[in-house]
Amino acid sequence: MARFRGSSHPDTGMKDEMEIVTDAIILLLIEGVAKLSLIGLCLD
Repeated sequence: MARFRGSSHPDTGMKDEMEIVTDAIILLLIEGVAKLSLIGLCLD
């Protein structure tokens, strides 16, 4: 997971918060996809 923190934005407070939220959403999506594929494999 590549993260670019505060390289181009001087006001990193808001950016960091947004990145934390985005990272969490991405992780949730990855977990969901992994669980769905595991369920799919079990059903096959």
